[in-house]
Amino acid sequence: MDVSLDDRLSFTHGDQHDVIDGATTVIAGFKTEPESLDVGALLFGTLLFWTYYRIGDPVRANLNTQIGVPETAPDARLTLGVAIGVGLFR
Repeated sequence: MDVSLDDRLSFTHGDQHDVIDGATTVIAGFKTEPESLDVGALLFGTLLFWTYYRIGDPVRANLNTQIGVPETAPDARLTLGVAIGVGLFR
């Protein structure tokens, strides 16, 4: 879902689901099979929120927020980015 307040500011939200099940893992040279290391299936569910803001014509900033829902997911992650257009093909 995307909400644009004006031509400079917009918000987007979504979700992400990852399921990890039955993988063979190598730790420090030792191979673990699913039957010898039974952890079941791990579910990672994350709520995603993006905020975009146009500072100037070539400069845009975005703030990405990820919040983990179940106990197995990471708690939170914030990412701040700035994109600067150089206008090579104008």
